[in-house]
Amino acid sequence: MVCKNQNNDAGSSNHGAAINAQMDPFQNQNSPYYVDPGENPATVLVYTPLNGSNYHSWACVMRRAISGKNKIHFIDGSIPMPDSFDPYFDLWECNNNLVHSWLMDSVSSSIAQSIVYMDSAADVWRDLKERFSQGDLVCIAELQQEHYSFRQDSLFEHKSSILMENNALNCGKSGHTVGVCYKKHGFPNWLQKEL
Repeated sequence: MVCKNQNNDAGSSNHGAAINAQMDPFQNQNSPYYVDPGENPATVLVYTPLNGSNYHSWACVMRRAISGKNKIHFIDGSIPMPDSFDPYFDLWECNNNLVHSWLMDSVSSSIAQSIVYMDSAADVWRDLKERFSQGDLVCIAELQQEHYSFRQDSLFEHKSSILMENNALNCGKSGHTVGVCYKKHGFPNWLQKEL
């Protein structure tokens, strides 16, 4: 949609085209509606597809890839579907379908079958999050519990070994540490009189 300037001056014509490109979201490279000529629905954005057990890492990588293509608004819902009579409807539909295709190509075939009939890329994103983020959270919680349990056990073993080392280094008697060892600090007066 380039407006031709009535004036044949080359500088004026270029200036008019530049202003038009800034206002036309399809030509403005900063607009989320802009589609680079090299983009296509078969572009692979992630190499490890969502399989149901890797949601959080998949979502992180996918969000970065989509954001890098300036299409994050189509999955977070910040650009909702306009009315079909809106002048931006065709641009929105083109971009939504592009992002939807990227999502379809980044999930396992069984998951793809469950999202193929959804119309909005934002609905697909929300659906995948609702279905798969909870399972990962359970797994993460179990791993964290295992980690903390391991750390507590290790800490207990570490403290025990320090106590045993302290006992062995001073007098070899159990039940007291270096801080209360009579052989190291001297016997109290009341105990010396009894000895």
